[in-house]
Amino acid sequence: MREENNISVVIITQESEKPGKIPYVCKRYDIECINILEFFTKEGWKF
Repeated sequence: MREENNISVVIITQESEKPGKIPYVCKRYDIECINILEFFTKEGWKF
């Protein structure tokens, strides 16, 4: 998770990790990028 001015940044996307896609760019800039299922798990949501 990257912190900018005490703000935690996490990107949520369903894109693949191919060049030019959001997860690929996040990795290059050390920004956490997760998909929606990972977000639900991280937040403790259950369905």
